[in-house]
Amino acid sequence: ADLDDVAGVEGASEVPELITSGRAAMLAAGVLTLLAVRRRNQQRRARPRSRIPVPTASLAATERSLRSIHSGERLARVDVAIGAAAMSLVRHSQRVLAILCAPDGEIELIATGAVELPKPWEGATDRWHLAASIPLELLADEARRTGAPTPTLVQLGRTEGGRDVYVDLEAIEALEIGGPGRYADAIVAAVAATLASSVLAEVTTLIGVGIPADAFLGHRLYVPADDPVHAFAVAAHAIGSTGSMSGSTFELRARVTTGETWEPAVVLIGSTAGVTMPPQSRKGMAIVSASPIHGPSSRLAPDGDAWELKPVGLRMKPIGLTSDDVAALAELVEITDAELEPAGSEPARTEDSTVSTVGESWDLLVRLLGRVDVISAGGSTAEFERSKTRELIAWLATHRDRPTRSSARTALWELDVRDATFANVVSEARRSLARLVEPPQGEEWVGRTMTESLPLHARVVTDADLVAEALAVARLQPPAQAIETLEAAVAWISGVPFDGTAYLWPDSEGITSNFVLLATSATSELAAHCLSVGDIEGVFRATGRGLSVLPGHEELIGLRMRAHARSGDHAGVRHEWDSYQRVITADPWSDGEPSPKLVDLRRQLLNPSR
Repeated sequence: ADLDDVAGVEGASEVPELITSGRAAMLAAGVLTLLAVRRRNQQRRARPRSRIPVPTASLAATERSLRSIHSGERLARVDVAIGAAAMSLVRHSQRVLAILCAPDGEIELIATGAVELPKPWEGATDRWHLAASIPLELLADEARRTGAPTPTLVQLGRTEGGRDVYVDLEAIEALEIGGPGRYADAIVAAVAATLASSVLAEVTTLIGVGIPADAFLGHRLYVPADDPVHAFAVAAHAIGSTGSMSGSTFELRARVTTGETWEPAVVLIGSTAGVTMPPQSRKGMAIVSASPIHGPSSRLAPDGDAWELKPVGLRMKPIGLTSDDVAALAELVEITDAELEPAGSEPARTEDSTVSTVGESWDLLVRLLGRVDVISAGGSTAEFERSKTRELIAWLATHRDRPTRSSARTALWELDVRDATFANVVSEARRSLARLVEPPQGEEWVGRTMTESLPLHARVVTDADLVAEALAVARLQPPAQAIETLEAAVAWISGVPFDGTAYLWPDSEGITSNFVLLATSATSELAAHCLSVGDIEGVFRATGRGLSVLPGHEELIGLRMRAHARSGDHAGVRHEWDSYQRVITADPWSDGEPSPKLVDLRRQLLNPSR
């Protein structure tokens, strides 16, 4: 959506349009990474048989929109290119000012002054180019020698030719956003959200004046300020003695000086704050203001049919977020344990409830707990000419309550497709499944109807169905029988759900998360039963399979620690603890704080007398 038709803004019709999150590569990638980390942390803490409620349609649409942006390769090129050029820039006492990345991967680097970059860079003075044909591997060795020198790098917009425009706010120092207040506020909000979701800015202090708190997406170092004077005082305190160090912060970070990160502070100011007077010393500080800045600054403002960043001379359409956009992103990444709910009521006990019949009522199995495939009861695998055919079957198998043609088309394709294209995919699904196993007489695996409905036959099930059924049955069985039931089901868990796919719908609809919880529930309950009967090897087999789906899951780690302690292996307990700590500290935005529950368990197992 564009913001050029905002009603009630004086001169709105004369203001060049902004672009929103639908084309903001860095913002989309950052929000999705932040979302994945928070979901993973929630899942690690989840108790067995927990589940996540189905997201609302609006939340699913927001996430799907972000996932439709294919930006991974370009962002990686930008990051590696900066790292590869960093030491050459340092030798010339310069730093990165801006980076432009074309859709094909070509990069233009704009430095703060004249530099000389080595091959394969080509250019002169302050502007250097890296051809799209240069592979990342050629730059990787040089990039690995440096730290992360640009924590305040943000995507500011996109040029008319489709190049993403990234700027280092700290190099710019002060950036005034011109134009009508609503547009300027939208741009500052987009900068705030991009920083808040950027892994680079994980330890950057973000101070907001007149900016909605939601724009900071729960960033742990966000500080609201009453006015610019208060904001600059907070920033100065956060920067500390960095401002008095010799050399630029770009150089200090690139050289990984003394192991410090030399974390900066960014002050973001709304249009209602009045004239802003930044401090003279801005080392380690960046200012982005929708209010006028008194003193030296760069300026991004409307100029004809585009916005121009002066004095750099870059013309672009900036990224802007409306209040609705900000609220949608904030709601999406707000993950709390309160969302978890029990998986469902316990099934009623019957006369044969201790006898497992799991897995006896299917002819075709859709594998989703790992790589997506379709197999027969005899173990044969279906072959598909089109990747969309496999995805359609996976979608039908997980949407039995609403298997409509229009819903399937919306889920599988980012844009609408021709009727003939969709019909060909449906036809191939019928043919391929029938080749694998003949359907019952007079029936088809994918049903033909006179309505919108596109049902999948009841004897086509998923591995997740089998695991869920086994969990329900095992709950009513004694340990020995429960182990037998769960071992057969856990064998279907081969990895992360939907492994190796790029489907847009499973994550946004909460399906992936609930499949992860299903896998950890099944493996933790199997491990608990094994521990209760003294089968220590069974504990490690079950927990190992669960941890391959979700490393660091607290219940599984606890069971492994108990199993080692049961064997008198205190070194094993310490090994599990160390492995767990490595996992939780590897995540972005992790403070390395272990679970209090596991801290107590470790103390209990290693010091039983206390």
